Amino acid sequence: MIRSLEAVDWPSLTHAYGGATDTPDLLGQLRTVDWPEAVEALYASILHQGTVYPATVAALPFLVEVAVDREAPGRLGALQLLSVYGESVTGSMALASADLAAAARDGLEEVAQELLPLTGDLDPEVRIAAYECSSHWTIVRDDLDVAVALRERLAAEKDPQARVALMEPLARHGALTADDLQMLVDAGQDDVVFAAVWSAVGLGLDLPGALDHLARLWPAQAQEYPASDAAGSLELMVQAAGARAVPVLLRLADVDESGLGAEDLAYCWCQVADLSRPAGRAAVDGLLALARTPLEPSAAAAVVAALGYVLPGGPERSAEVCDVVAELESTGVPELEAACMVMLFGVQDERWTQAAGRLTQAPEPPGVHFGDTTLALPAALIGFRARPRPVAWARAELLDLIRRAVVAWPARAGQWVSVLAQLPPSPEVVAQLIASLEQEPRPGAEVLAHLAVRSPDGFGPELRDQALQAITAAMPRTVERDEDRAWLMAAHAAISADAEAFEPAWQLGAAGFDADRMLTLWAEHPSPALTQVCLRLVAERVRRSYPGRAVQVAAIEILLRPVFSGAEPDGGLAPVWRALLAQVDAAGPPLETAVPLGNRLVGARPELREEWLSLLRDIAEHGRESWAGRDQTSRALALDALAELGDLTPEQAVDRVLAIRIGEFGATGTAQVVDSVARVLARALTQRPDLRDRAAAELAPLLDGDDRIPSAGAPEADAHLVRTLRAALNG
Repeated sequence: MIRSLEAVDWPSLTHAYGGATDTPDLLGQLRTVDWPEAVEALYASILHQGTVYPATVAALPFLVEVAVDREAPGRLGALQLLSVYGESVTGSMALASADLAAAARDGLEEVAQELLPLTGDLDPEVRIAAYECSSHWTIVRDDLDVAVALRERLAAEKDPQARVALMEPLARHGALTADDLQMLVDAGQDDVVFAAVWSAVGLGLDLPGALDHLARLWPAQAQEYPASDAAGSLELMVQAAGARAVPVLLRLADVDESGLGAEDLAYCWCQVADLSRPAGRAAVDGLLALARTPLEPSAAAAVVAALGYVLPGGPERSAEVCDVVAELESTGVPELEAACMVMLFGVQDERWTQAAGRLTQAPEPPGVHFGDTTLALPAALIGFRARPRPVAWARAELLDLIRRAVVAWPARAGQWVSVLAQLPPSPEVVAQLIASLEQEPRPGAEVLAHLAVRSPDGFGPELRDQALQAITAAMPRTVERDEDRAWLMAAHAAISADAEAFEPAWQLGAAGFDADRMLTLWAEHPSPALTQVCLRLVAERVRRSYPGRAVQVAAIEILLRPVFSGAEPDGGLAPVWRALLAQVDAAGPPLETAVPLGNRLVGARPELREEWLSLLRDIAEHGRESWAGRDQTSRALALDALAELGDLTPEQAVDRVLAIRIGEFGATGTAQVVDSVARVLARALTQRPDLRDRAAAELAPLLDGDDRIPSAGAPEADAHLVRTLRAALNG
């Protein structure tokens, strides 16, 4: 190294795995034959998941030094890392601190200045790597003349592969013109033309005829550019173009021998619908057109699943979509009938039952496929656990389906427990849960346990005896699975109302993912042992894992129950209060349970109010760090709690929640933030209706714009978030 690696205080710098003590050796290894291992290790540490760290910026001069050294074995590896770095800086720097973001941008300026001459290197592989790097130099200062240098290369570049690689950076810098495209077409260089029009369409560069050339050349060229198959190239197009990919998808649906199947197009229609509301409506049209063409059953099933996915983006088309799907389901092909049944059930079309009887004639239960994911039929019917679909409207029909499914596929009986758990409690539901214990005891045992304490009317004496006998019979089959056995024991204790029997169940299941649910169940039949378990849990430091923290919050809630009745908790209030403050201060997923608990507590014990308000104000102002990174959702939850306690005026509440950037929190975080924002707005606007117009105007781009709420993901989730915010605005 010309620069001295030892001159940098690497241990004081950090990367993804802590102190960067390994970074200098890895940078030095780029000059050896083992450079590929160093590239892999550096990518994992200083560029982990596209993140920039202090050690990343410090490594830049050394990476550049290797990249410009013709004798360095790891030259191409260094350029690869610098390309990823440029992509990170231009794509995700909003996640970095302001100081680090500024240093990273300055570092990119220096990288671009040093590497720009490599676009004219004698080695075509180096030129290709330099072109790839230059794609991410769109934010560097104008006096570097990146676009000018790339245009010079357009005239000078003779290597076929390098000419292909040059097209995307030209397009990204707005340096690819209509005249350039015509020149490439006249030269008959189809691979270069395809790269040019793919980049132009994907990046939104308006070049006349680009879409026509893309469709014309797709069958021959998309197998190799930019991915190694046509489906991958189309998926990358959707990711790059977003809603602009709609015309591409429409054109490719009519291209023969494009290398695309109906499954590929269906998957990409779903992707584009995730990004744009108008594209979601176009996706319904595109998928309906596919559904009306002759398709193999597996392809038709993929199209039907995609229709169910995008339909929330165009709900006014429900009747038309359901009619088309209902015509497809009577094929006798279980996979297709299952997809049709699930789609119709999701929009509460009663024709879903037409396939139900035929499905249970299949030797094996069909899965429901979507892209690379396959869901079991029961899971596909009710949706995700976080927000399952309503099922009570079809209670009788679902029970009939479950009875027949359990007989047809007894080994899969446990899968239907998730559906039974969503149905209103009844003797019929209990009977089916008991039947599920024979093959897969854990899921049914947990639901039976909770029904026994929360809906005891569902158990007559005869059903109680049957449940206890079935649990006892299932015990020997779970001797090797502690968590399964624990839930069978807990169910037996709950059904028999034996408080003392919960302790051995807890000892087996305390480390399980749903340990908080078991603890809460035990609290319905409390015993001295429960109190001791809860006191031990609150005395521990805040755990790092979500299950660990969830069970600690459950213990806090159980110990506080006497306080809400005006009594003193066992062990005194002080340790429980300290534990609650620690949980909230640490932020993270259990916050949505812990914060309302704190609000309720200070209502019962006003002397704790000021300390509680002080913590909430600090979180609302500064947010918190969690084990998974910056936890911005804590700010919204804290504001919600402050507003509920009357610590904010209506004007303050509206000002502060409108300042929250909805959509920068990940899918789960966005849902939590929107729920909190909606509650704060609804409360404030009820008190001050005159603030409604201002709130509506500021939220209008989010609610009425073409783009979906960032991080919402599926059209269904976006529609739910929009409804939630509109309801808050409308009162």
